[in-house]
Amino acid sequence: MIQNADTSSRRISLLAVWIIVVGIFAGHLTNPRYKYNYYNQDLSFDVTSYYLYLPFNFIYHDPGLTNKAAIDTIWARYAPSPTFYQAFEIENGNRVMNYTCGFSYAYAPFFFIADYWAKHSTYMRDGFSFPYQFCIGNGVFIYILLGWFFLRKVLLNYFSDTVSAITLLLIGFGTNYFSEAINNQLQPHAMLFSGYAIVLYCIIKWHRAPKMKYMIIGGLLMGWMILARPSEIVSLLLPLLWNVYDKDSLKAKWELIKNHKSHLFAYAACGIAAFVPQFVYWHTVTGSALFYSYSHTEGFDFLKPHIINVLFSFKKSLLVYTPILIFPLIGMFIMKRKNHEGSVAIIAYAAANFYLLASWAAWWNGGSFGMRYFAESYATMSIPFAFCLQSIAEGKLFKKIISTVLIVFS
Repeated sequence: MIQNADTSSRRISLLAVWIIVVGIFAGHLTNPRYKYNYYNQDLSFDVTSYYLYLPFNFIYHDPGLTNKAAIDTIWARYAPSPTFYQAFEIENGNRVMNYTCGFSYAYAPFFFIADYWAKHSTYMRDGFSFPYQFCIGNGVFIYILLGWFFLRKVLLNYFSDTVSAITLLLIGFGTNYFSEAINNQLQPHAMLFSGYAIVLYCIIKWHRAPKMKYMIIGGLLMGWMILARPSEIVSLLLPLLWNVYDKDSLKAKWELIKNHKSHLFAYAACGIAAFVPQFVYWHTVTGSALFYSYSHTEGFDFLKPHIINVLFSFKKSLLVYTPILIFPLIGMFIMKRKNHEGSVAIIAYAAANFYLLASWAAWWNGGSFGMRYFAESYATMSIPFAFCLQSIAEGKLFKKIISTVLIVFS
């Protein structure tokens, strides 16, 4: 059963969003690393691989990265990483980027602003000088902050203004999302968090009042998310299983799809359209529209997922470094019991996402605070998070916890 949010006053949740926005900006502007590297190391390490599509297509006109002199000059001048590992050479002499071009879409508006700035200034027009680092390093906050306004809308569909506000604040400041947003804003996770928030909004709106615009926006965003980070393919479970929680709801979902076939085709077409530039790039550089570039990155241990390490390791783990995540875990059981419209979709997504990320060979996620690979999923997990907080507020969960403790120790 769906619980409607109160509509009398929604100021508290809006205030919570603005507190998060100000907090992210304050954290970024006071970040100690900018005392020593003032916008000259933002386009570095893995970000460089996401980004190189732009300068080498639009400045150097060299999508195959054959201009070794340009690469050597950039590395000598800006040192984006100790070695040039972001691309690898293939048989025809071209180099292929390790990662797909999805995040270059996000960087592109700010790249072109910076490129215009560099052309009409004394800065080097090389893709890495101050205008590029500054514009892209700050521009992506538009995406990051926009997601919070949409996540608020998502939560207000089901919860009170107060519960929504508390959920937003706990996710914003009580998880490792905050570190990703202020320290690694050009990395995938904070931007994908916003992507999930907007996709969830479109899913909810379409199931309540099917309109083509929700499918177009949702399809484009989901296509971008999967292109940008292929592991996000698990996100397809959200629209597929949304509003399915028993046999009758499954029949109703099937009728809804049959009555809006054109919407489904638009969703798929928009998702595929996001991949077209990548196919063109691969064909240009490799001669084939399909190319597997991830063979040069870490693999997966699907038969032996690192479940215990991911949950409890002191090296890096979810529940040791971000213990507040126990709330959405409990909340999934609560929302399933209530037959919430998103319960099966969210539980299926959470399980598939956990298994996939726990199977990653480098399960500790490299340099980060906690398990950064999970940060984007917090947008989806905000719904069970809020269910848990609501149950605590009503006193139901607290009573059950006390009863369980008394039974165990009696």
